[in-house]
Amino acid sequence: AKVAAAMAAAAVAAAAAAAASRRASRRRRGRSSLARHSYLTGPGWVDEVARIFDSRKDGPEWPGNLGYRGRPSLRILLDGEDIAHSYAKARYEQTGKWTGPLSQGIEEAFMFGGWSGGQPEDPNPNRTSEDLNFQSPELLVFVAMPADLIEAINPAHLCDGYPEKVRKEQNYVQLHEDGYFVNTYLTDLQEQSRLITWSRPGRLRGGYDRPNALITQKYYQQGAVHGIPRSLKQSPIMLTQCMGTGFTVKIGDEVEALKPGKLVFNGWMPSRWEEAEVKAVNYDGTYDVQFKQKFGPVREHRSTIRGLQGKVQLSLAKNEVYKENWGADTMPAAFRMMQEMNYAQALPPSSIRLKGSLDPLSDTMDNEANQDWYLCSSKDFILTCQQQDMESRRRLIRFKSEFQFDYKWVPTPEGGLRFVPIPNKNMILGLNTTHKDAEGAGMSVKDEARWRRLKKVAAGLEEKLRGLLK
Repeated sequence: AKVAAAMAAAAVAAAAAAAASRRASRRRRGRSSLARHSYLTGPGWVDEVARIFDSRKDGPEWPGNLGYRGRPSLRILLDGEDIAHSYAKARYEQTGKWTGPLSQGIEEAFMFGGWSGGQPEDPNPNRTSEDLNFQSPELLVFVAMPADLIEAINPAHLCDGYPEKVRKEQNYVQLHEDGYFVNTYLTDLQEQSRLITWSRPGRLRGGYDRPNALITQKYYQQGAVHGIPRSLKQSPIMLTQCMGTGFTVKIGDEVEALKPGKLVFNGWMPSRWEEAEVKAVNYDGTYDVQFKQKFGPVREHRSTIRGLQGKVQLSLAKNEVYKENWGADTMPAAFRMMQEMNYAQALPPSSIRLKGSLDPLSDTMDNEANQDWYLCSSKDFILTCQQQDMESRRRLIRFKSEFQFDYKWVPTPEGGLRFVPIPNKNMILGLNTTHKDAEGAGMSVKDEARWRRLKKVAAGLEEKLRGLLK
């Protein structure tokens, strides 16, 4: 019995040690993955965030020794349904008059800072490619809205369609010649190519009827959880649009890239197209590639030799075994420097082409669709399936932490409401680090979290009070 108990205790200890090892390995992988991703979105991403949250038309003033380092144009997608419902609720809390969703909230969002569009003026129009860039990027703002809030048979189910007094004052909801009502303000956005719309089925998952706009407005809560079943393949249209899911090359693809020229001992080696492997797809539409190594001993490029079955068989001499497992680096520093030059970061699509093709990716693919957009929505997107795709979960968490932000409505002295975007935790940390004078940088992460918890508690108490009054 004692032997059995000792064996059982040893088995339990071994299982606990193995579990601890697995947890430590996952933590190490997670830290390295986060470090790599934060590197990819580094200073250029922080400059983009400072531009988005600045209320000035031309954006903030960039540091004189750095300039602007982000993308030349930024795309922001507004969750039109969420903004229309939240604005109507804020107006109800302010005036006591209940209405359906209002597109006035979308108009207020367009009026913030440089969100109305237009390229800011370049302070140095005669600058060369070697000079720093101090021109703020252009903001391209789009609206995502389901079609049932734009066109319907019943005008009360549209934005600005209920009550009838609001419909007449706004004069946006008009009867179409085909016999259904449309919101002309939203259709004008569609004609300007600023509206992304989609059709929704009349029933929800499980066979339940989809609530109309008035029912949704009655029970609307800002910051509600929006579940995504299974994986990101079933994600909403606007989330798919923002997460860079365009059809381009992906990690591990074999391509040909333009290797930059370099200075060697015998002179200058010009740029040339060479075989490479895609190592990273960056958020700004650029790629990190590693060129194939075709020089040096077999040990240094064994993975690039074609037609091999299994691993390369090297000599089993004692000196070879010692070099492989315990010895110091036997190659000179110049050789290692040449290996480092085989890795190119942030190559544009114009410097990459598919194998066997003469046209670069910039001429054959929509590379802008591969870039990450910024999403303005209060919804909390999560994967609800128990057997989650871990890669989809990590990708969703990273996107939310760096490209999705919330908003709030601030009362104005004139009796209206002003749209104010709210940066998330990572954005606040980035602004506090590099752009302390930018708007939103003065926020404290802890204060913002406390404000959100207080708002959630207040909403719960209000709901309980309504239940008691009934």
